[in-house]
Amino acid sequence: VMDASFWKEQGLNVMSAWTEHARTPEGLYHAELDRTWTPQDSTTQYPGMVGRHVFSNVTTYLLSGDAAHLRRAETALDFMIEHGWDDTHGGWYNAVTRSGTVVDADKDLFMQIYATMGVALYAIATKDSTAEAYLERSRRLMQEYAWDRQHGGYVDVLNRDGSVQHARKDFSPQLAPLSGYLLYLYPATGDTTYLQEAERIMDLTLTHMQNDEGWVRERFARDWTFLPDDAKNSHLNMGHNLEVAWLLLRLHVLTGKERYRQEGLALTDQLLEHAFRDETGAWLHKLRRTDLAQHPDTAVWWVQAYGNMLQLYAYRMTGEDRYREAFRRGARFWSRHFVDPQHGGTVLRVALDGTIVDGAKAVRTKTSYHAMEHALLNYLYLSLWVNQTPATLHYRIEGPFKGTFSPLPVEATRPSIQSLLVNGRSHSGAGASTIRLDLQRNVPLPVTVTVTDSTTRP
Repeated sequence: VMDASFWKEQGLNVMSAWTEHARTPEGLYHAELDRTWTPQDSTTQYPGMVGRHVFSNVTTYLLSGDAAHLRRAETALDFMIEHGWDDTHGGWYNAVTRSGTVVDADKDLFMQIYATMGVALYAIATKDSTAEAYLERSRRLMQEYAWDRQHGGYVDVLNRDGSVQHARKDFSPQLAPLSGYLLYLYPATGDTTYLQEAERIMDLTLTHMQNDEGWVRERFARDWTFLPDDAKNSHLNMGHNLEVAWLLLRLHVLTGKERYRQEGLALTDQLLEHAFRDETGAWLHKLRRTDLAQHPDTAVWWVQAYGNMLQLYAYRMTGEDRYREAFRRGARFWSRHFVDPQHGGTVLRVALDGTIVDGAKAVRTKTSYHAMEHALLNYLYLSLWVNQTPATLHYRIEGPFKGTFSPLPVEATRPSIQSLLVNGRSHSGAGASTIRLDLQRNVPLPVTVTVTDSTTRP
């Protein structure tokens, strides 16, 4: 699990299972699938979850260079735009049928964000003007209608016309933009508006969502009053706390602000103490808020993925072997118990001994996304910052394109391009951190970049 190529191969195998077993005749993916890939709902499509599959297929292309994955991403993106986007009021519908009939016209921020995420990564990998336009439309809708100008933060749900349906403040509308697209877009584009938005959200999180012990809580009233009796606040979500710690460390690299580093490492150590099972490598997914010793004896796929990525990032920040060892144990648990050797893909929930509790391959909020992000980032983190070896990524830039090309969609310290191929031909730029491209042909051209990064601690 310490070999970067292990994660590239695992990601390609996971996505291969989705391609073989989960696709609909339209080229989409069934939204609910049991462990054997049998559809449990053959009709509904959630544009936010379709966006997650766009992300996954783009990720698979970045790792492999196989254009078939990018074509599948394009098919899903075309469906989102044609059937999932509200041409009258803007924004992504909550749910439609496979034929495009609107089932739920509300605008849940959770779904808005993950639709935007897929569009964003497609734009990064291709520079496609249509994807870039819908990325900005999506972000503009959130800023104009979902941002609370009085109290700060994003509301939870909008009506179809953009009016507020639920003004409460939940975790995902606040932090998911950072992990979903802002901290990919800023390294890839250099546009400081993405970083400014990320900092604004994180600073609100540290001000309003943390308790005195440093744990991030789930649900608040519009004015950020904590709601202790709300069912969502009965437990602390370990996945969301892992996500915040990881985002804090990433923001430190991007901004140099010591507060982010200190807060991120403190929360990382707190999570290791209370939520990590050192003997097995399993991550608990929630702890009772009023008694941290009480918790379900299960682990959940996406929480395990965040735990693994955080440990590699903490190792990058500190060089401390305890974080690398925690990654090793968590990664082994993931690979042995969440990756399904019998049917392919990943299961949803396992017991702390690894026994499968829920083998579902897809539910309303489970797609290929977390496994594929986990594969991509483990590949990059291990290559660049642990093993100190080059990483290779594949892009397919829509021409004509004239502008700066950044080789990595992650927070590099001092990236150095080792080789650059445009349409199979060597391109100048070795040793540079970014490069100017002038692609005049009105066709998409494959761009393959091999890059290293400085091993100096951020």
